[in-house]
Amino acid sequence: MSILAAGAPAVKIVGVSADSVKIGWESVGGAPEHFVVKRNDQDIATVDGSATSYTDAGLDPGTSYSYVVVAQSAGSELASAPVKTKTKVPPIGSARIDGRYSVMETVLSSNLVNVHPGQPMGRWKWHFLPKCASGLCGGTWSIEFDVGDATGSFAPVGATQGYTGGMRNQSIGWCGTEAHHIDDQKDSATLTIHVTRAKALAGEWIATAFAGKYQEYFPGENGCSSSISKYDVVSTRSG
Repeated sequence: MSILAAGAPAVKIVGVSADSVKIGWESVGGAPEHFVVKRNDQDIATVDGSATSYTDAGLDPGTSYSYVVVAQSAGSELASAPVKTKTKVPPIGSARIDGRYSVMETVLSSNLVNVHPGQPMGRWKWHFLPKCASGLCGGTWSIEFDVGDATGSFAPVGATQGYTGGMRNQSIGWCGTEAHHIDDQKDSATLTIHVTRAKALAGEWIATAFAGKYQEYFPGENGCSSSISKYDVVSTRSG
C-alpha cells in the first residue's frame, strides 16, 4: 500500500474547548472509501468517506494534541499534514472536588482548653465523594477521626465560587483536646472553601488543593466540654 502526500486531505482546527477538539477537512481528488483520524500518531476513529469533520471528546484540559487525517481507498493512503492545538484551561474555581485530601487546620478562635489562635492542629484526612460521575456537583463529605468518621454533605456555590458543606450529629465530641465517640451528640460543623490548584485527571478538571474556613460546634454532653472552634484550612489532594 503506497503512502502519498499529494491530494491528501487539507485539515484544520474548527473548534477547541477544555475537553474536546473539532477538526475539519476538505478531500482533494474525490471522496475516498473512508477516513482514519489519528491523534498523537494513534488511530482514534474511522469515518465514512463523505465525512468532513470529526469531534474528539473526553480530552484532558490544558493539553497539547496533534491530528492527522488519512484518506483510505483500495490500494492507497493519502495522509494530511499534522495540525496541532491545545485544549483550553478551565477556571480554577470550576474544578471538581473529588477524593481524599490531607487538610491542615490552624486555629482562628476556640474555647477549647489549651487551644489558642494561630495554633496548628495537625493534618486531618477529609474525603469528598461527589454524587455525580463527572462534572461539578455536591455529595458526601467526611472527616476521619481515630474514634470514627464524621459525615456530612457539600455542594458547589455557582460554577466557579467554591464549595460549602455542613455536618450534624457527628457523634464525635471533645473532652479537653481529645476526640471521643459520643451517642446522640447534637453537634454541627460548617465549611466554606475555594479551589487553589487543579489539574486534568482522566479527562476531569480536578481540584488538587483548596483553602478556606471550617467551624465546629459541640454542645457539651456526657462529661465533654461545650466548644465553638473556627479554623483556617489548607489542603492537598492525597488520592
